[in-house]
Amino acid sequence: MKTLLLASTVALLAIPSLASAEGYGKPGQLEAGGFFGISSSTETYKSDAPGATEVETTRTGVLIQPQVGYFVSDGLELIGELNVGTFSEKVEDADPTTSTAIGLGFGGGYFLSLGGLRVGPQAILRVAQTTTKIPNFLGSADDLDVSQQDVGAQVGGFAKMPVGGGGVIAIGLAIDYSNVEQKIEFGVLEAEPKGNTTNIGARVGYFVFF
Repeated sequence: MKTLLLASTVALLAIPSLASAEGYGKPGQLEAGGFFGISSSTETYKSDAPGATEVETTRTGVLIQPQVGYFVSDGLELIGELNVGTFSEKVEDADPTTSTAIGLGFGGGYFLSLGGLRVGPQAILRVAQTTTKIPNFLGSADDLDVSQQDVGAQVGGFAKMPVGGGGVIAIGLAIDYSNVEQKIEFGVLEAEPKGNTTNIGARVGYFVFF
């Protein structure tokens, strides 16, 4: 009797989720929410100065990515996003420092209906600006100021699971690739190295659709 009661309760709780799953991802539908992520990356730069050597930077970060989406057809979604990231960064033997990045992105995804889930690839083009200040760089009295512009894209696979009457839990794994241009100022010295960065990380998010 207890087993039957438990099974009945679970079935009743699942009805709104099943109903929302059937109605999610339809043409003309909007959704809003965002992702939270933790990332790790390694960047390598080389200045154009004669005799310059490569400089390696390791970076870990916390990402917040508010997104809005619009389904133009069944499962096909246009996506716009704002990216805000806080990073801990270590350049070679220097002391760790922190920086904040702000960027915009636009792209889309195609999510197939699969057993109550929407599963599929997503790609987003992005631009971002990061400003970093490292006080007393390498023990000197000068600060190291770095301004950075990123232009790149994110490609990933995502699963979106409708829950309740209008919520969506989204999880995925994404790779970000960017071409990077920096301007470095250290006392009277200036440099403008160029490079690239590759970043892979998990994403967990929550959305509402209407």
